[in-house]
Amino acid sequence: MSRACQFAGSLLRQVRVSLWTMGWYRHSMILACLLALGGGPAFDDSTVAGLVVHGQVLAEQGNHSAAIEKYDSALARDQSSPDAHAWKAASLIAMKRLDDAESEIQRALKANGDEFTYQMIAGRLQIARGNIDEGSAFYERAAKMSPRNAGKVYADLAAALAERKDEKLNGRIESALKSAASADPPHLDALFNLGQSYVSAGKVEGKEYLKRYLDGEGKLPEDQRDKQKMQLARKMIRAVDILNGIK
Repeated sequence: MSRACQFAGSLLRQVRVSLWTMGWYRHSMILACLLALGGGPAFDDSTVAGLVVHGQVLAEQGNHSAAIEKYDSALARDQSSPDAHAWKAASLIAMKRLDDAESEIQRALKANGDEFTYQMIAGRLQIARGNIDEGSAFYERAAKMSPRNAGKVYADLAAALAERKDEKLNGRIESALKSAASADPPHLDALFNLGQSYVSAGKVEGKEYLKRYLDGEGKLPEDQRDKQKMQLARKMIRAVDILNGIK
């Protein structure tokens, strides 16, 4: 197997980004109020916002049918809720109900076309339909709307492309990950995935991506660091140094 093929296969296996974490970001203040002291999240299903957050958590767990029930309950209280329409669309995409997702995301965009997460969901839908250029354009708009979240946006683009399981898209996946890695702040998983893939393929730039990954992780609070991945990154860097005769 060629190094290029090794790289492509490694990249496709590693790319995984959760779109629903973006919803968690947007609702961080709500979640702070919903977290039970010393326990897990306690959701207020009596409010539209609480139902949407509850749905996002269920979606993150892969329970999209239950998530849609929460979004529908939110819409029963407020038919115009763009968040409920948007995140319902995201779960419908995950369930391959693309026509239903189209109507939901269009309602969200009509209500608030300036929300970058809605642009991302619209992009995921188009990519799921095979409209790669159109979908990528939605992601580009999302990144421009929220530069501080560009790393997450491009990483999610890479994940959406990877879900197509089409080797012809490997170049686009790599490009999206590079954009995620070069964003400010960079997406740490993108740095790690690129570093690991490049090292596996014998590409010298892999070491630099891994060093940047370690630097970024080192800036996080101790309890937020992925110590297992950090250890693996150090081992890969050491392996590269050994192969290159560096002591």
